[in-house]
Amino acid sequence: MSEAAQAPSFSQRAHLTSARSRGHRLSALEALERGFALFRSTFPREAWRYYIGAAPLVFCFIPIWVLNGQIRISDGLLLLEAALLAGLYLFRVCMIGSYMQRVRRASFGAPISKSAGAGAQATAVARLLVWKIMLSAGALTTLPSVAGASWFYSACQFASLEAQEDGGERHSLTGCLALASQWFGAGLLLFLMLFPLWIAVWLNGLLLAVILPQLLHSILGVNTLLSTQSGVYALVQSSAFWLSSLGGAWLALDPIVRCTFVVAYQHLR
Repeated sequence: MSEAAQAPSFSQRAHLTSARSRGHRLSALEALERGFALFRSTFPREAWRYYIGAAPLVFCFIPIWVLNGQIRISDGLLLLEAALLAGLYLFRVCMIGSYMQRVRRASFGAPISKSAGAGAQATAVARLLVWKIMLSAGALTTLPSVAGASWFYSACQFASLEAQEDGGERHSLTGCLALASQWFGAGLLLFLMLFPLWIAVWLNGLLLAVILPQLLHSILGVNTLLSTQSGVYALVQSSAFWLSSLGGAWLALDPIVRCTFVVAYQHLR
C-alpha cells in the first residue's frame, strides 16, 4: 500500500484518539465523586495516616494561639513554639504525602517509591517541603485572581505525589505546574466548588455546637454552660471556638479533597 493511502488512515486514527481522549476528560464533579468513593473505600486502612499527620498541628496551634493572646510570652518560648509548629508541619507534610501515595497504590496498584538510604529519604522530604512551601505561597499570592490560586493549589496537591517518586518517575516543580495546566479548567471548577462545601461542613458543625446543648437541656434536663444565654455569648466571643470549628471543618473535608486529587493525578498520568 502506498504512503498516500496510508496517510488518511493515520490521520483518521489520530482524530479518533483525540476524540476519545476528549470524551474521557475527567470533570471536576466526576473527580469529586470518585474521590469521595475512594476515601470511603480506603478509610479503614489508610485514613489514620492522614489524621495522625494533620490533627497534631491543628490541636497544638489552637491552644498556642489562645495562650499567646492572653499572657505575655518570652522570646525563648516563642522560638520554642515556632520550632514545635514547624516540626508538626513537616510531620504533616510527610504523613499526608504517604497517605496519598498509599491510597493511590491501594486503588490503582501504583507502587510506592522507596528511596534507598536515609540521605535519599531526607532529600525527598526536603524536596517535597520546598515544593509545598513555594506552591502554597504562590496560591496565597494569587488568591485575588482565583484562577491563579486554583492553578497553584492543584500543583501543590500534585506535588505530594510527584516529589517522592523514584528517579525514573519523578518530575520537576514545573512538571507539577504542567499537570495543573492540563487539568486547569476542571481544577478551577473544583477550587470554586470547595468553598461552598467547606462552608456547609463548617455551618453543620457550628449548628451542632450551638443546638446540641439546648436539646440536652430541653429533653434530658442536662445543664451545661452552653445551655445558658451567657454561655452561648461567651462561646461566640471565644477565638478558640472559631478556630476549632474551622479546623474541624478542614479535617472533615480535606482528606476527601486529597483523594480527589489522587484520582485526577492518576487520570493525568
